Amino acid sequence: MKTFAILMNPATLGELKRLLPGTRFLPHAALEFLLRKNLPFKIIKLKKITSPQGESICGYLIIWPVLKETIASLDKESIKEKIIEAGLLAGRLGARMMGTNGSYGLSAQDLTTIARKIKIPFTSGESLLSWSFFESLFLAAQDNNLKLKDTSIVIIGANSTLGMLCARKLASYALNIILADTDGEKLNAFKETLMVQRTQENEQSTITVISTDELPQKGAHADIFIPISNAACEQLTHINLKPQSIICAVADCQYLETLTALLKDITVIKGGIIKMPPSIDLGIDLGLPDNLINATFAEPILLAFEGKTGIFSLGEATNINRLEDIADIAVQYGFEICNSLK
Repeated sequence: MKTFAILMNPATLGELKRLLPGTRFLPHAALEFLLRKNLPFKIIKLKKITSPQGESICGYLIIWPVLKETIASLDKESIKEKIIEAGLLAGRLGARMMGTNGSYGLSAQDLTTIARKIKIPFTSGESLLSWSFFESLFLAAQDNNLKLKDTSIVIIGANSTLGMLCARKLASYALNIILADTDGEKLNAFKETLMVQRTQENEQSTITVISTDELPQKGAHADIFIPISNAACEQLTHINLKPQSIICAVADCQYLETLTALLKDITVIKGGIIKMPPSIDLGIDLGLPDNLINATFAEPILLAFEGKTGIFSLGEATNINRLEDIADIAVQYGFEICNSLK
């Protein structure tokens, strides 16, 4: 049977307790203490997953018991070593595809090294994640009587993998793209890449680079905002956005409820959520309503169904055509974008 594995990190202590029932009755302080002890991976075997076409696969969650915010403070070599360790474990479990919950801030070269060392097909899950953002924005714009070709879009955290992939996809559609981040040198180099794409596909669009400090003055007029991180979402709570704007943020953003409460005339979307066919039951509580999963989780499942081999999503070096490829595979197996609005 085709087998996959997914490396996961809990975003919060609450999510960790949900994934690992043995920790549920521990006080938060005790759990925080344990998490500083470099705990081993925890393995969860998922229920057999059967596609609408009747094809069955099986999978494992490899839980790395370190919170996402803690990982951001680790050095890259430590992160690489841990992902390689998880990949080798996945191979011993019989997996023929390993997915991760994004690229962990690693470069494409780092991810290539990881894929080579684990010796099984690998994906960072960001093709479907980026496609889900694009599709959600397209549907929300339609609901708000906006045409993407007439809109200005601000991407906050544009140097990230998700920011870059969204920008590369949207550059062919939007009137104006505003790229905001703290590393201006990297952002300007990325802008040059987008300018070439714009010239080929959408000559009327403009691409602007700003620092995140300039958002209140140079970004508040935009129609659509894509905040990539919690910090980016928090910034939007201090900006006077125009009515009927659209915000599409990652689903685990801690400021989504705050944004929804503060901005009554703004459409807030939880991006990156995928609806599975009703027949699929993973047998685990992922903190979402039945049949909903994160896009980075869904991508390796779809690739396992399809029997794909080789690297699929590779962080910022992901081929933009992969977005269309994974979208077609998702449709084939009955997976849909969940346009989750406030």
